[in-house]
Amino acid sequence: MRCFPYPCRRALPLDRGLRASPLRVGFTGQSPERMKKQQQNWHTFDFTTLEAKGGPCNGEYYGLPWPCWGNAEMGHPGTPNLYDTSKRVADGELCFRARFGTERNGESLLAEGSYPLGSEIEGGYPEFSADLLKKLAELQQEMFAEINIADANDAGIRDGQAMWVEGPEGGRIEVKAKVTEHSVARGVVWMPFHFGGKFQGKDLREKYPKGSDPYVLGEACNTVFTYGYDSVIQMQETKASLCRIRPA
Repeated sequence: MRCFPYPCRRALPLDRGLRASPLRVGFTGQSPERMKKQQQNWHTFDFTTLEAKGGPCNGEYYGLPWPCWGNAEMGHPGTPNLYDTSKRVADGELCFRARFGTERNGESLLAEGSYPLGSEIEGGYPEFSADLLKKLAELQQEMFAEINIADANDAGIRDGQAMWVEGPEGGRIEVKAKVTEHSVARGVVWMPFHFGGKFQGKDLREKYPKGSDPYVLGEACNTVFTYGYDSVIQMQETKASLCRIRPA
């Protein structure tokens, strides 16, 4: 069986089972050209605020720190400090949003009175709810791997079929095939992060405390990753690996 490299793509999930819209993940405002321009004009950046004062990068923050919204042409300056409400989101601010509900025991969990400059919402930003999610992004009910149609045909795998992705050290995960002609090149497999609750084909829902199991279970792609390893931070290499695919 042939092996496929595993690239790191920046359309990262916002949450379990969700694949984010490309312009909403905050990694799309950077570009090699913008970064190169900053390096060529680093002397125009304030060493304390990291903001460029005049010059070709005027108003940008060095490194275009996450989140950097939109696309390169939109010119978002990057966000140097999270939850700084003294300026607009377009100028490098990010508001606080409730993550675990809007109230508990009758008490609001919203950041009342905290909102970006010029915001239409002034009562605290609501949580990222399922209803809001359905308006924005693509909800994935199962962990999947995108494979090129030619590789799928070579391996005898059809779209939507269960398949095994096997790593170089013996780990394997069972995922659904998402066959595509354009999203990934031939010889490439791509999988999202942030799935959990299954391990090498076994459902682990019974392991969760009552009421805490997620709506969507899926294999963790880390299970099949390579032997690459950072001895300082004790973290495996999770950006790329060799793998082999076959029908489940």
